Amino acid sequence: MQRLVAKPVKPGNLQSNERRRAAADDAAQHRDAPARSVVQGGSTNRSCVAQQGFSLLEVLVAIVILSFGILGLAGLQNAALKNGHSAMLRAQAAQYAYDIVDRMRVNRTAAVAGDYDLTIAADKPTGTSLPDRDRAGWLTQIESLPAGDGSIAVTATGVATVVVQWSEAAIGGGTAEFKLVTEL
Repeated sequence: MQRLVAKPVKPGNLQSNERRRAAADDAAQHRDAPARSVVQGGSTNRSCVAQQGFSLLEVLVAIVILSFGILGLAGLQNAALKNGHSAMLRAQAAQYAYDIVDRMRVNRTAAVAGDYDLTIAADKPTGTSLPDRDRAGWLTQIESLPAGDGSIAVTATGVATVVVQWSEAAIGGGTAEFKLVTEL
């Protein structure tokens, strides 16, 4: 036959277990019970209810700070669009300048003789020679830029200076230009 021996319970452990149960029961009662109102001198006070959430002033300050942040981002986006457009125009101008230089290298003799020379605001050539057709086609390309224009100057030693101008007034700038100096 087996003997069961009861172990002695320490008094501190029993009390702490009872305290835990009592605290849990008390918390459950406060959680489930509606907030009580006590009428004192004609005013209603909420007892056992702590303030929770944000005040209206804190929310308004957060909205103001968020608004300034969003305005800053909009300004950055606007500047990025302007700079991107300017870079696109500059890339097109560079492409057009290199295009006419390549055309002059193909016909170097006529270019050194001055047949490709052109000033800013000059009319499109109407001739049928290769230099006239090259310059007319080049000016047509440049007209795709806003207020686009260009000039060509070739020295007797074969150094060509090509300038492409355009307007950046639409994005808040003035007249911009790309200048290419190269030897044919």
